[in-house]
Amino acid sequence: MKKKKINKSNRDDNKIVDKIDGNASVSDSLSVSQDGSVNDQKNDEIDSQGVVDKIDGNVSVSDSLSVSQDESFDDQKNDEIDSQEVVNSSIDMNDDFQEQNSDDVANFYENNNEHVMEENQANESSVNNDLSLHKSSSNHKILLILFCLIGFIFILSFILFRKSIYFNYSEQDFVFDVGSNYSNPIVSACYGNKFKCKSIDVSVDSDVDISTIGVYKVTYTAKSGSHVKKLVKDVSIVDREKPVIETDSDSLSVCPNASSYDVLYKAYDNYDGDITSNVSQDTTDDSLILSVSDSSNNVVTKNISLIREDLAAPSITLSGNQTVYVPINSTYSEAGYSAVDNCDGDVTSNVTVSGSVDTSKAGTYDITYSVSDSLSNSTTVTRKVNVYAPNGDGSKVIYLTFDDGPSVYTGELLGILARYNVKATFFVTNISSNYSYYIKQAYEQGHSIALHTSSHNYSRIYSSIDAYFNDLNEINETVKSMTGSYSNLLRFPGGSSNTVSRRYSSGIMSQLSTMVQDRGFKYFDWNVSSGDADGRVHSSEEYANNIINGLGNGSYYIVLQHDTNINSIRSVGTVIEYGLSHGYTFKALDYSSPVVHHKIAN
Repeated sequence: MKKKKINKSNRDDNKIVDKIDGNASVSDSLSVSQDGSVNDQKNDEIDSQGVVDKIDGNVSVSDSLSVSQDESFDDQKNDEIDSQEVVNSSIDMNDDFQEQNSDDVANFYENNNEHVMEENQANESSVNNDLSLHKSSSNHKILLILFCLIGFIFILSFILFRKSIYFNYSEQDFVFDVGSNYSNPIVSACYGNKFKCKSIDVSVDSDVDISTIGVYKVTYTAKSGSHVKKLVKDVSIVDREKPVIETDSDSLSVCPNASSYDVLYKAYDNYDGDITSNVSQDTTDDSLILSVSDSSNNVVTKNISLIREDLAAPSITLSGNQTVYVPINSTYSEAGYSAVDNCDGDVTSNVTVSGSVDTSKAGTYDITYSVSDSLSNSTTVTRKVNVYAPNGDGSKVIYLTFDDGPSVYTGELLGILARYNVKATFFVTNISSNYSYYIKQAYEQGHSIALHTSSHNYSRIYSSIDAYFNDLNEINETVKSMTGSYSNLLRFPGGSSNTVSRRYSSGIMSQLSTMVQDRGFKYFDWNVSSGDADGRVHSSEEYANNIINGLGNGSYYIVLQHDTNINSIRSVGTVIEYGLSHGYTFKALDYSSPVVHHKIAN
């Protein structure tokens, strides 16, 4: 019977253990399902964990005792221990322990279930509170959206239906080119709303100066009843037109080695005017690029094609005259020369001179000057040297006369005359009184001093008889102050045949030509002219040729020149040499000299 009891006790022990395990599983299940609550309620979790640990400890002890009991039974079996008391005592102890353990587990689960239920209720209450708060927040959001929507509709309606003054214009209408035709940009206005707006008048206040670049204010004012609105716009006056560069040609012939270029150009801008000084130059091998910008940064460029070639020969300039007269048995001295090339520059050192002069024999000799540049362009100039035997016997006389001086050139003329020991006649004036000392110098060198005019003012001189003699006496006083004596030789301004005097006094020349002679004067016109008073510039060679060509086989020639013309003065040497080589004698005029009178024209 005791053996049965043992079996029964084992079955009961197993049930208790199963029950404990089952409760533990239930507890585990509850613990898992309530993780959220356990996590939120950490203090309660600590208490529950302590209970579970206690239970687990009891279970562990029971398991240990059970294993120990089984080992005792096995030992008793193996050792065949018959002591029933030990067995019974062991069984009784196990039963007591199992009963006590069962009561503790039951108490724990009863307490734990109550605690879980309280936590569930607390969680349920918290969830309900969260749902209530969420619902309240959603309601607030809906109300806020509705409020914003209503406000937006109100503002939109206010904008669309509010009455006001509206301006209408185009921004591109407010920019004008300087100097163009200007009228204030059109701006219209209306009063109303976006759906219905009535046109109203617009007044304009403007200070725009279309001729000056800048930004100007234009004020537009629109009125409708008591409603007034202004619009201020900036009007820009700008320069968008490019300058213009003008040149004589679109191509330029230049030296092959040229690095600078002589080109004529002009730059003009519609606003800035002449901007030639602002032009810059740049070059490539075959182009000259001119560029310029105006004050508004409008830029223009112009390309000039460069043709690199040298087709021009050098030029030779002879010092002195190209035709020279040398007395026989005198010495010929080379006057000198120079040579310049357009590309190579000074090539005087390259000049070759050929020819010779035999001054012991009368005749004409050629001296030849030749030069070539680096591209073999060459030139040749010839000087003619006339060796002559003076044969003047006084039958042919040349009287060199000079009007309108003295001047800055008179000193050079006196030097030329002195070189040839030739005397001349000076018809002087007071025009350049600071050179009056040349009157004295000429007189002292044996030249004749004659009267021309003090002022050379036709309107004054020929206004009356008295006016003429007053002018004549003024210059005669100057002559006396320079030479110590008065002169009785004269030449009328413009000659006795002048017609300019008609403008001031009709017939005055007819009267004067007689009256001057009655007062002891002798007047001289001329029968050879150098042409140096025609108002144009000529070379000394031309003046010399004019004089030489005017000479003939007559007995005397009074030559008209002006010592105020430098090229005319420099022709004198040639004329003297020609005259000496052709049997002429040079003399100064005096009171006994033959006269030349023109036909009176007034």
